[in-house]
Amino acid sequence: MRRWFVLILGLVILLSACGQKYDKEIDEVTKLEKESIQDVKNTKKYKNVERSKSYYKIYNDGEVIIMTYMPFKDSNTKVSRVYKINQTSDKYEEDSNIDAEKFEKDNKPVYEENNMKK
Repeated sequence: MRRWFVLILGLVILLSACGQKYDKEIDEVTKLEKESIQDVKNTKKYKNVERSKSYYKIYNDGEVIIMTYMPFKDSNTKVSRVYKINQTSDKYEEDSNIDAEKFEKDNKPVYEENNMKK
């Protein structure tokens, strides 16, 4: 009985640690997206950008993050933004030269977090 308890406790710790591996990166990208749409978000038709309502795919051990969310209140239109880490500053920057759809087809994510309602 004691072995089972130790085994289950170990699995819980392992799984909870794996789920938080890219928390810092996801929070940074979410903050950047909030800042980038702040100028446009002067009308009431835009939703707030929130981690709890977005879908994240992380590639190449965190080098590339694709964030997908629905920016409009009255629409189911999804928007995907590609963020790539700048090698010199070690900060994420939006990369509009990469087509998110094509990148997703050509690469396999190392981590996914889907918080969008289906």
